[in-house]
Amino acid sequence: MRLLLEIIFKRKKAIFLIAAFSLVFAFLGNVFSTPMYKSEAKVHIGLGREITLPTKVLNQPLNVYFDRNEQVNTQIELLKSRHLTEKTLRELPGIEEEPTKGFLNSLRKGFSRFISISMGSIRSALVSLKIISPSTEEQREIIFYMSRINVERAKNTEILNITFSHHDPEFARIYLERYLENYFGMISVITGDRESMMVFSKQADEINNNLQVANEKLSQFRRQWNIYNLQAQKENLAHEITNTTAEQRRVKTEIQAAQAKIEEFERGLEVEAENAIPAELRTDYTIIELLKNLVSLKVQLNRMIQHHGALHPDVVGMNFRISNLRSRISDEVRGILQNQLLAWQRKKDSLEAQLTIQKNLAQLLDEKGLEMEAYEREVALLKHAVINYSERRETSRVNTVLDNERISSVSLVQPPLSPLKPSSPRYFLNLLLAAILGLLFGIVFAFSAEHLSGTVNTPDEMRRLLNVSTLVFVPDMKEINQVKEG
Repeated sequence: MRLLLEIIFKRKKAIFLIAAFSLVFAFLGNVFSTPMYKSEAKVHIGLGREITLPTKVLNQPLNVYFDRNEQVNTQIELLKSRHLTEKTLRELPGIEEEPTKGFLNSLRKGFSRFISISMGSIRSALVSLKIISPSTEEQREIIFYMSRINVERAKNTEILNITFSHHDPEFARIYLERYLENYFGMISVITGDRESMMVFSKQADEINNNLQVANEKLSQFRRQWNIYNLQAQKENLAHEITNTTAEQRRVKTEIQAAQAKIEEFERGLEVEAENAIPAELRTDYTIIELLKNLVSLKVQLNRMIQHHGALHPDVVGMNFRISNLRSRISDEVRGILQNQLLAWQRKKDSLEAQLTIQKNLAQLLDEKGLEMEAYEREVALLKHAVINYSERRETSRVNTVLDNERISSVSLVQPPLSPLKPSSPRYFLNLLLAAILGLLFGIVFAFSAEHLSGTVNTPDEMRRLLNVSTLVFVPDMKEINQVKEG
């Protein structure tokens, strides 16, 4: 720290000289700078049309969402648009130069002219070197005036501060006033919906007619092919096909069982018919009666054999009757079994025909389903379009009414005013910054000069350089002479 203070005190003249030069430069800049006046206006971005929009159109909710930040940012971008600058400059083609009064104003004007000529020369040199692209005077003027417009959002509010700076305070107010008029004109053009309401109404009516035609085509198609709920019908038909297939397998099993019963019965006839009857047929009324008759004849036959012998004519006749009855029983059982088999076979044929019809219907649903889905998609798209256009038509209608009543979400709360004092240059701040920067640059210069210096100025520097102790100290003769004279 001691070394640092030594360097500063050693180079204090250079430091103060640089600081003084900075102050002089800042003072001359303040003197020769042309005062700029800033006209300010305030615009409020509030709730306007969005609070009056309908909540539903045709029993469908309106998908309208408002982000306040997006609204404010949108207005900021509109206020910064190049179109507004160009239109305002066309409406204010030129500025009449007031005659210069006073020596200081003449110096300022001459200095500004010198800066302008210098910048023009530098620009021409850069253009000739192809470092920057050439530009016309009109383009440079547009860029210049766009840079003078500043739009800022007041913190935690929905107020926009719009400022315009110019050396003429009255012109600053006039320019900003005309600029805002053009801005509000742009807003009215953007939100003016009288023509769009007519377009949306025409489109909504046309699409509504197309929707009626599409609905009629869909209804005719459904009546023609008896398809109303394609997915449900497909699911039901698939369930029916599954049940029919399962029933068909069961019937085939029953047919095989009936054929087996017939074959078993035919084999049983080799012994006695009454013993070959299947168990489930023994409950049949006709079979029961035939078996009763057979039992009765057998009882009579036994009595005849006991009384007359086996060779008696009555016994032979009774055996013939019993044989005939057994044949009748066999024919009856065979007929029942054959009828059961035929019934199962007919059911099998019926199920096959039913399954064929169901499969054909499933194929028809697959083929016609695609066509019906196309009709349904067309109807759905047209319904969506009708809702969309109706929503836009209603929005345009509301906006038209609001335009007629001059209701808007953007309003001017503070018109542009003529500034009372210049906004720049800021004399005290410039001088303060110049003093601070001058001191900083002076200190940096002092340390740099000291670091680059190759001379030894003090015994301490010599001792540090040679890393030895001091043996003899030779005093400065100037100081000794001063002491003697004193």
